Amino acid sequence: MFSLLYHFISKRFTNKTFSDKDNNYFFVCYDNFSTFGVSNGVSNENNIMATTSIYLDTRRIKDDKTFPVKIRITHIKQRKYYAVKDDQGTPISLTEKDFIKVMGSKPRGDIKNMKLRFEAVEAKAIEIIEKLPVFTFDGFEKKFLKKRDTWKYISSAFEDHIKELKKDGKINTASTYETANRSFNLYSRKKVQFEDITVNWLMKYEYWAKADGKSSTTISINTRALRRLFNIAIKDYNLKSEFYPFGSSDDGKYQPPQHFNNKRALSKTDILKIHKYEPLPGTMEHFCRDIWLMSYLCNGMNLSDIFKLKYQNMQGNEIYFLRSKTSHMRTNKDIVVSMHPEVKNIIERWGNKPQEPKQYIFNLLGDALTPSQKVAKIKSTTKTVNTNIKKIAKSLGITENISTYSARHSFATISRNEGAEISYISESLGHSGMAVTENYLKSFGSDVREKYTSKLL
Repeated sequence: MFSLLYHFISKRFTNKTFSDKDNNYFFVCYDNFSTFGVSNGVSNENNIMATTSIYLDTRRIKDDKTFPVKIRITHIKQRKYYAVKDDQGTPISLTEKDFIKVMGSKPRGDIKNMKLRFEAVEAKAIEIIEKLPVFTFDGFEKKFLKKRDTWKYISSAFEDHIKELKKDGKINTASTYETANRSFNLYSRKKVQFEDITVNWLMKYEYWAKADGKSSTTISINTRALRRLFNIAIKDYNLKSEFYPFGSSDDGKYQPPQHFNNKRALSKTDILKIHKYEPLPGTMEHFCRDIWLMSYLCNGMNLSDIFKLKYQNMQGNEIYFLRSKTSHMRTNKDIVVSMHPEVKNIIERWGNKPQEPKQYIFNLLGDALTPSQKVAKIKSTTKTVNTNIKKIAKSLGITENISTYSARHSFATISRNEGAEISYISESLGHSGMAVTENYLKSFGSDVREKYTSKLL
């Protein structure tokens, strides 16, 4: 959205130069105003506009007869100016003639590369503004003026990113990055810069981690966390893309190992045993059995999401919720659960009373708790559920290594065995695509393996 002032200028002074006498800066107007020479408006959640524009600051001429190129941010009649820098972090300055060429409709060669740099800087500013819940210059500057030095070493990059994750309430993700950071620190035993990390360095780390007893899954999680930091460093901290070591192994790059867990789903017979099991009413064992069953019957809902449910998530005979694990994704959408009669019984038995819309269904969390406190309570309760469900399974003669995760995989596997389409299972689990679900369902149960083995002789 164009500001009215520059919309007027673009109409009256198209392909002309414009000088603001009050601020004494040089401005160029062009027909293709969508990116340069006009204020691009970005609205935050409170619908207050912040605008961006690239301009040549002619208030101070440099010794080489050039002027600094800056990006201007305007918010509620307040303006601030920030230097536009090249890939090396050096402020860009141009003559008026060269600035006109850059802002032209058909720049070529180095001039075109300069325009692309201007576009990248403004796109970065717009992205930061869009992501700020409420725009403030302090909040904007913390993101926009990050210095490469703060991310010189991977350990400091991990620490900085972990702080951001915790601030955003992503406690579990922060814990994953903390684990990865510890692993890399143990391996290197010294400060390592991004430029020091090569394909060979990563391969040696993988060999070391395997020798230390780490699984392929753990190594994959750690190296993918490092890959994420590389992408951020290139995007926000001027790290040259030529130092990026990740990619296809066919191209000589490092590819984090892919490991497919041999996920164990329970048979429908075992599920029915757990359902018919009669714990002492009102005990912790009773609660844990019910929560495990609810997870299974609610599309394999994670316990974190179960305990975050409020009565307002219940609409008629269905539960609508967003997965905590994917809540940060822009394309995230509600998962819809059709409530089985047993789920209604569990909610009636253990749910908070009265059933107010903003009331948590289960008496575990409270709005006064911090994100870290909520995560700690959910982890502790999940551990308790796992301990009790294992005891129940053992008493029923169930040999599978059962856990809360088994409920999710059992839902998917039994749904498939009962004839449900992959697309339905994928949507029910909240997967990003059917390929994820297909991988999820790759392993066959022991009964299937036994069936075909018996036919070999």
